[in-house]
Amino acid sequence: KLIQTMPEIYEIDDDKESILESAEELKAQGNERFMKGHYDEARELYTKAIETLSTSSDCSVVTGKELLDLRDDHERKERQRVTEIRKQQQRMDMASKQSQSQSSDSDGNGNQGAKVDNEVKMVPFVPPKSDFPNELAIYHSNRSACMSKLLDISSKSESLTIEAGLSYDFVIDDCDIALLHKPGYVKALLRRMNAYEKMEKYEDALQDAREALVNETKSNTRKEIQNHISRLERLHREKMQKLQEETMGKLKDLGNSFLSNFGMSLDQFKAEKDPNTGSYNISFGK
Repeated sequence: KLIQTMPEIYEIDDDKESILESAEELKAQGNERFMKGHYDEARELYTKAIETLSTSSDCSVVTGKELLDLRDDHERKERQRVTEIRKQQQRMDMASKQSQSQSSDSDGNGNQGAKVDNEVKMVPFVPPKSDFPNELAIYHSNRSACMSKLLDISSKSESLTIEAGLSYDFVIDDCDIALLHKPGYVKALLRRMNAYEKMEKYEDALQDAREALVNETKSNTRKEIQNHISRLERLHREKMQKLQEETMGKLKDLGNSFLSNFGMSLDQFKAEKDPNTGSYNISFGK
């Protein structure tokens, strides 16, 4: 008997289809308000679209906050598990070395001991199945774009007041939710990249830009992403250079504070690089 199986994705029943239509209508209204520059109104409409899908008893959907909580709890437990395994491996490694040393002392022939695998990795979080992963990814990503626009405008205009407590952390949370529903979603990656850049977290922004480049197929968009990567690499280098200079300045101040007790300062010491060996010769001048 031939059994015909349905695709795993799903076939939406009438109730779910009606709910999805309502959410899509709210999204369309949000898109219209966004295009006209009414970002706060668009954000509210995207929020209603999210709630339409997330609060219905007829749909299998966890809310965005629940999804982030599940991810954070999973990652916390994984960090604990990996830390404990590494501690056990370190104890095994030490015991193996001690056994090897004792064997070598007793008969003059050492052994390699037990090989310890230090490559312990965290198991990635797998979100629970949702009836509308693609739609929720879009709604959350679109809402993050509204918040980014509001924050950008408020930073340039003192006359605009936005909701108290609204920050780029909310943008990142919405993009995180979108990417949990739809891994590799380029728009969400680029919007999170932008938020990280605004927060001067250039390394995180670079990671998102590089992942977006891997997932993007359109040549024009890929070129834009490559420009983002070049800019972020420069900003990251400049930030690291500034941090290095600040650190060296603090170390110099600390050194001068100590040497001042002996009537000296670091300025009296001169470092000259030997071109033949690459080492430095330190000389003292009064």
